[in-house]
Amino acid sequence: MGMIRAAGLGYEYLRYEEEGQEPEVTKAIEDVSLEIQKGQFIAVLGHNGSGKSTLLNIIFGTLKGDRSFIRINGKVIKGAAFRTGLVAYLPQHDFIPSYLTVTQAVELYIPKERRNQFLGDRFLFKARHNRIA
Repeated sequence: MGMIRAAGLGYEYLRYEEEGQEPEVTKAIEDVSLEIQKGQFIAVLGHNGSGKSTLLNIIFGTLKGDRSFIRINGKVIKGAAFRTGLVAYLPQHDFIPSYLTVTQAVELYIPKERRNQFLGDRFLFKARHNRIA
């Protein structure tokens, strides 16, 4: 059994070509399945707009797929996988508001039971009151 297993992932969105026209349903990804073993590194390759980021966002839980089944370490994940602390994903664009301090950002993204340990890091402790930007 893989550490991360995903089956039947899909995501559709409405695309508007011109004002007043009926929107078209566009499939960003359709029926994608994968299994990643513990310690395995993978690469997701494809042209611009082919659904790479959409796939990773669905697995991570920041985007809800139309049809999805995510299992991590044998446990079915319901809701956002990033809240489990079992997966991490570094997006290509900034996602933490620059006006937040390091401590405020940690409070948003790190579960309560792990915050003190995280902020106890000697470098983060020194920067805990600094703004992100």
